[in-house]
Amino acid sequence: MNISESTVRLLFDLLHGIKRMDVPFVMALEFAILLGFDGQLEDSDMENELFTSVIDQLKEGSKLF
Repeated sequence: MNISESTVRLLFDLLHGIKRMDVPFVMALEFAILLGFDGQLEDSDMENELFTSVIDQLKEGSKLF
């Protein structure tokens, strides 16, 4: 899997409570892929919550986080 460093940084920022308002669409898609990688969505409520939030915000077409 080839996920950019900035997408991984986004995950760590969110895990540490740092809100991000500058997330471009492509990074949001990569972030959703990262969250779902290797069955994580089946095993983790946190990843499920973040994934749902990303998808909802993508549907709205707004900037993320």
